[in-house]
Amino acid sequence: MEKLVTLPPKSIIIKLFIKKCQKSGKLSKAEKKIASLIKLLKSNSSQEPLILIEQAVLNIAPPIIIKKKRLGGSIYYIPTHITIKKAISIGINWLLGSVKTTKDLAAEIINAANFQGITWKKKQVYIKTAISNRVFSHISFLNFSKSAQYSKYLYHKKEYIDTSLLASFNKQRSFLKKGTNY
Repeated sequence: MEKLVTLPPKSIIIKLFIKKCQKSGKLSKAEKKIASLIKLLKSNSSQEPLILIEQAVLNIAPPIIIKKKRLGGSIYYIPTHITIKKAISIGINWLLGSVKTTKDLAAEIINAANFQGITWKKKQVYIKTAISNRVFSHISFLNFSKSAQYSKYLYHKKEYIDTSLLASFNKQRSFLKKGTNY
């Protein structure tokens, strides 16, 4: 009979990582994969594996998301702010997506924790795209009536910043403001 795999107490990032690794709702198989990943990270790196995974995901998590908006026959790519949970979820998806090309999740996690690798380059390209499209950041996604007063309000409203975000994300998001460099 096979021994049950026990994982150490999980943080939110590790829980999300396990949920994203699931296929067809098989939680036990996903936990076994993460346990074997932790063993690989422990043998390949000198750092604590759980801290390494969290650090890699936070390094890769994008501070913004680019949404498409169709206006007047043109499609605009609009950078918008996201919550930390959504950013972490996107970072985990990028990490797991990079496994399709590299075939080695442990090496990609170590590279991401050291600001290297495929997913780190993907984040940099994503941020450059957002910087080039920051001109359109004033366009709103709300679908209200098109009265002149309300459209003026939407155009002149202050930028909303969620207080639950980490300080590093606020620093990374500052490129949306005019006159700042990332």
